[in-house]
Amino acid sequence: MSQLNPDRVFRRLAKDARLPVRDRIVALNAITRPSLGLLRSLLAKNVPSKLQFRAAQLYAVAIARRNLLRRNAHAESSLTQTDNR
Repeated sequence: MSQLNPDRVFRRLAKDARLPVRDRIVALNAITRPSLGLLRSLLAKNVPSKLQFRAAQLYAVAIARRNLLRRNAHAESSLTQTDNR
């Protein structure tokens, strides 16, 4: 018997248009690291504005985290290249 990952359940709840907006926001907040695809889908025009707002906030955080990780990886790779010379 397969068990569902809690993040997967919360992802399904956040996408479910039949649920009240407040419950969808709670489900979205419960996801540890929502995927960019999920957040982009919640930024669609047919999504309630409060849910769109929260998705936009989380999207901005995710993009900032991704850019920071890329910047740190680039800095580390350039440091190892200078150490090898």
